Amino acid sequence: MQPIHQPEPPITQRAAVSDAVAFVGTLAIAWYFGWSTGDLIWSFWFTSLAMGFTMALAGYGVPLLRPDKHPVERTLSLVGGLFSLAFFTVHFGMFHYVYASMLDLFFPLLPQPDRVYVGTLTWRGTASATIPDILRITTSNYWMFALINILHDSRMVFTPIQPLNSFQPYRSMLKLHFLIFALAALYAVGLDSFPVFAFVLFFFFTPVSVWRYFFGRKRTEPNGSETPKIL
Repeated sequence: MQPIHQPEPPITQRAAVSDAVAFVGTLAIAWYFGWSTGDLIWSFWFTSLAMGFTMALAGYGVPLLRPDKHPVERTLSLVGGLFSLAFFTVHFGMFHYVYASMLDLFFPLLPQPDRVYVGTLTWRGTASATIPDILRITTSNYWMFALINILHDSRMVFTPIQPLNSFQPYRSMLKLHFLIFALAALYAVGLDSFPVFAFVLFFFFTPVSVWRYFFGRKRTEPNGSETPKIL
């Protein structure tokens, strides 16, 4: 018996409008504030941090609001949620701190005239930004970018986290970090312009199903029709 191919659900008009609004909104922010590659990279970093903690707070907190929970069950869930949130804060926060330290080597948040430049690369010549500096600057500069993305992905962000699955936010952020590496690579070869930013943001907000539809390999269905093969 041949397995039945389950087609991907169609992209709804509401989802398409949401993607378009998020794309235009973030592109407008980048254009209005005259963002550089560094700004776009740091905005993705801050979005990853903000979205991850929003997912954790919502994932552990929303189940506590269920009216059918017994007080004892609610108390145990609260204790377990606080422990899980503390553990999540340690490993997720440390991951982003190390990540930020690496980014600050090449895309410094603070002006440092003593830095050494070789082409587009830069090495620290003075002290790098501290954690309070990083949080203050990224929150002040990139909160709108993060908010648009959190609202755009609200269905995913506010989904309860399954027990013992505190790494769920990491999987949800893979696309963000892939784009950070892609932007850094483009910057290293001199592709640092607004059209490049527009293409990157277009790629970011285009649903995966669209890419699969256009670039997936075709396969023949039992009725003779061809449909994209899910990679």
